[in-house]
Amino acid sequence: MTWLAAFRLIGIRGLLAIAFALSTLTFYAMWKHQVERNWQILSQYTKAQADAQIAARQAEARKAQELAAIADKYEQDKRAADEAQRKLVADLRAGSVRLQERWAGCVSDVAATAAERDAAARDREESAARIVRAARDADDQIRALQEIVRKDRQP
Repeated sequence: MTWLAAFRLIGIRGLLAIAFALSTLTFYAMWKHQVERNWQILSQYTKAQADAQIAARQAEARKAQELAAIADKYEQDKRAADEAQRKLVADLRAGSVRLQERWAGCVSDVAATAAERDAAARDREESAARIVRAARDADDQIRALQEIVRKDRQP
């Protein structure tokens, strides 16, 4: 059968119906391919988003652990400063550590009683220990804050 015979048999309407069916099938195949591609892209995006959230949570947990370690070290330093303050006062009272002359105070040895001199000496010892403690606390706090900044700036 030739084309001309087939055309006469089917007619123009038949050819148009076949062309429409073929174009519909082609459109459906293209649409189905695009839908599958969109789902694939969406699943890749969803997986990437989930992976990014997991990585962010892990980084947050790691930073929290680092900050907790810094806070623990700071608390240890504070306890050590308390002990150092008590030791300094005890050493000053025992005479194993002495203050410089400028810390001798302004109580006149002539007019002061023994109790006043002892009280003044204890006050100087405790004041010196508080000053040393304040300086050590400031150093410890600055050290901890610098460590926090260093850890925060690390990738």
